[in-house]
Amino acid sequence: MLVGNQHLISFFKELQNSNSLGGSYLFWGNPQVGKFTFARSLARSFEGGNDSVFTDALIFQSDSSLGIDQIRQIRKFLWQTPMIAPYKTVIIDNAERMPHEAQNALLMVS
Repeated sequence: MLVGNQHLISFFKELQNSNSLGGSYLFWGNPQVGKFTFARSLARSFEGGNDSVFTDALIFQSDSSLGIDQIRQIRKFLWQTPMIAPYKTVIIDNAERMPHEAQNALLMVS
């Protein structure tokens, strides 16, 4: 359950209902304000809101080191057709900690 940021919740629900979501979103701000939680909730809403394991979302949390191999995994994942959700979702927590090589490779994912 999300607490606060009702304007963002309403904004993204409206985008989702009107099929107007963009290709990517960057959530930034102070630490520990709920950016990662919001992104996970958004991905969960794409999959119908159930509490099961994500099917069409790939999540990299801050404790994992994101390198070139993971970028290849992201690329392969995004080329697959979604199974449940209308969209594939990739969430990278603390992406600013990625090595420059991984950042550049991520920019090449299309």
